Amino acid sequence: MCGSSVDITPLQPCPLGASRYPERNFTEIHSRLEANLIRVASEREEIVFLISIDVLYVGPRFIDAIVERTDYPRNKLVFLASHTHQAPVLDETKPRLGRIDQAHFIRVVDIISREITALLGRPTSAVEITSASGQCNHSINRRRIFRKNVRLAPNAAGARDETVTFALIREVGGPPVAAIWNYACHPVAYPHHSSVSAHFPGIVRDSARQLVNRPELPVVYAQGFSANTRPMITRYPQSLRGLAARLIKGPRFYTMSRFGYSFWTRSLNRAINRVILRSISMPKARLETASLRAVEIPFSRVAEAAEPRGPLAVKYVRFFSSQKSVGLLAFPAEVPAELAIILRNGSHDDLLLLAGCADATFGYLPLRSWFAEGGYEVTGFLKPFSLKSVSTSAVDELVSTATSMFGGLWDSSSDK
Repeated sequence: MCGSSVDITPLQPCPLGASRYPERNFTEIHSRLEANLIRVASEREEIVFLISIDVLYVGPRFIDAIVERTDYPRNKLVFLASHTHQAPVLDETKPRLGRIDQAHFIRVVDIISREITALLGRPTSAVEITSASGQCNHSINRRRIFRKNVRLAPNAAGARDETVTFALIREVGGPPVAAIWNYACHPVAYPHHSSVSAHFPGIVRDSARQLVNRPELPVVYAQGFSANTRPMITRYPQSLRGLAARLIKGPRFYTMSRFGYSFWTRSLNRAINRVILRSISMPKARLETASLRAVEIPFSRVAEAAEPRGPLAVKYVRFFSSQKSVGLLAFPAEVPAELAIILRNGSHDDLLLLAGCADATFGYLPLRSWFAEGGYEVTGFLKPFSLKSVSTSAVDELVSTATSMFGGLWDSSSDK
């Protein structure tokens, strides 16, 4: 196993994906953007490349370009978008969320392709893995029913997944060579709409490197099942009119203030640091083997788009040591928090990292019960994502594929 981290911060002003002003160029850079890569291989075969990118989504043309440049098998590449809304666009299928800057697009393809090629030329080393999980309390459900309509508003009683999982990978008897971590929360409400930022994944990444004293450590982040969760922070109304609206409609979301963002990210980072420190202190266990399963699903069985699109893939990576197994399940969708506990219970792994926004993400994966309720995650996202419709059985298609990898069966009534 080997890995690397590369800077992909844009060199020139360009639009940001899903920011408040998708047609405007950014004006400031508040934190650097990165791509972090881990190559997993044995003496006999290539197993998988894990590639996390500070971006809203990666698109099919981006993946095609990487495959063409590297000649690496598509099904052995797992792209994990951090889902920050403060980075330039790399997905051509969702132009309403932001215009692609071709110079930046080509540059990032070139950087990542060259890094994959360089890692393929490096020897892989035997490694040890330590891992831990814990709980945070920093996200909140964003689907609240008001007068029979679903609004994007705080729902303290709604589902969320507060599990944090962190795995540290070291050379046998040597220093750390990579890390993988997972937490579910939309990186939104950044206080500076026109600024480049990796948001909280970048803050945690920097902190992890400091804790292990490895400033260049590749840190792969898997955005969790956060389709209906976002930062748990609101503010009190600033006017009598706002107070009246809150009394009638309940609390609502706001863009975070500088103080609110700093307070929230520092608190989250402290909670995640406790998990990282537990992982560091766990007994080391030599990684014995790793595996990858990838199953493709025809796009038409999940959604209908204005233009033909290629198949979607669910990918399942497993790491086996003498002490435990750690799994990473990656979905090409924004996945509801409700499915996290179902899939963790169905897995045979000691720890399971759940990743949404993987590969060429098509859009939101609504629960069957949501279709009667409506809301952004059912119909509101269709036009911005260049879709005509999403199938009521989409959740069955993807989740049954995942549970079949576990050797179990999916009960479609579980999401109701």
